[in-house]
Amino acid sequence: LSLSLSLSLSLSLSLGLSPSPTLSLTSTPHPSADPKTEAPGTMRALLLLLALAAPGGAALSAAPRSKLLVVGLGNPGAEYEATRHNAGFMVIDELAKRHGVDLRRASVLEGEYGAFNWPDEPGKTIGLLKPWTYMNLSGRSVLKAMQRFGLESPEQILIVVDETALDLGQVRLRAKGSPNGHNGLRDIEKIVGGPKYPRLRIGVGRPGGNTVLADYVLGEFTATEQKKELPFALASGVDGVERWIGEETIEKAMSFVNSKATQI
Repeated sequence: LSLSLSLSLSLSLSLGLSPSPTLSLTSTPHPSADPKTEAPGTMRALLLLLALAAPGGAALSAAPRSKLLVVGLGNPGAEYEATRHNAGFMVIDELAKRHGVDLRRASVLEGEYGAFNWPDEPGKTIGLLKPWTYMNLSGRSVLKAMQRFGLESPEQILIVVDETALDLGQVRLRAKGSPNGHNGLRDIEKIVGGPKYPRLRIGVGRPGGNTVLADYVLGEFTATEQKKELPFALASGVDGVERWIGEETIEKAMSFVNSKATQI
């Protein structure tokens, strides 16, 4: 017990945080970040001990669901705003609109953050996060949010991410899985110590011909897609997030989300 308290206090101090999970927001300009820079190894190691440790080294399946965090992945800046790689950001924006959440810059989290109370369960709080660390360092913002929000397990977070293996309009909910070449997921996997964290994949379509994958995902949706398919895709993504929030288990949520027919 003394070791856990010591580690928790050390991490709070290393991040410049108060032990309290209360979030203080600020609108001060966010410092520029180098997407190639790796987060400190010490910070990662501490998170593994704090976020994954449980009595006997297990009991993650019993993680409380009174606090949940939904993280949409993307890149900050106007030049990336309408790109396929920012589908995660777009879903968070739509979710925030649906629930009247004001997303604000939170320098302590290196991202935009907002929260709301789940209407169907009094006392259940949902945090929304858009990391501003650039895609390759998404885990750094997730780490800070987990600690600040007082989360005990990776099962309490849902990562919303673009997926080129799915057609635009399709969504897939998974309890775990490999990064599948996605740098944002790869960085988060380093933070939480493995692939066992929920993710909602938002289909953005497949590149055609000889199009380089990186160029495709960093390209914008076509005008036709933005008018027809994209609104449906984002609404489906928000529905998928809400199903994950509302169900007692992720298995029940997966059964519904993954069996839902695509209708565009």
